[in-house]
Amino acid sequence: MYPLNLLQYSDMKGKIIGFTSLIIVLIVIACSKDKFQTKPSLTLKSISGKTIPAGSDMRIELDYTDKEGDIVQDTIQFIKNRNNQRKVATKVDTLYFLLPDFPKRSSGVFEVNLSYETFLKAAINAPSLPGGRFESDSLTFKFILKDNASNVSDTLVINDIVIERNN
Repeated sequence: MYPLNLLQYSDMKGKIIGFTSLIIVLIVIACSKDKFQTKPSLTLKSISGKTIPAGSDMRIELDYTDKEGDIVQDTIQFIKNRNNQRKVATKVDTLYFLLPDFPKRSSGVFEVNLSYETFLKAAINAPSLPGGRFESDSLTFKFILKDNASNVSDTLVINDIVIERNN
């Protein structure tokens, strides 16, 4: 019986060493990965609100990361889609924002200020509702970031934005 117990102990010791080795290898692999990817990324940091009163502007903060920090100055693409059931003529829905010169950085925050008249109103002529009111614009915003190497971020989508209308 003694050799059997020794064999069981040896087998268990081998499993423990194998399991411990596997854990160490996984930790080394996880810690050696770069924090940022070559492909830029955008995430929503904050938004001034999802319901914007008539005549008010909107502020959106976007966190960005890019391993090389080579964000191109004119490559935040902004796409605005009007989701209302009533289809009407709309203003331009795809724009490219110019960024000011800034030092190469692998991460940071972009602040996007959208003026009511220029960027938020979607319908050229909002349909009128009973009582002299006008139909609000129900919107989806999309943001895409591109770097100098033409790497494109995933599309950041902000749904359920309501722009109240007074005309």
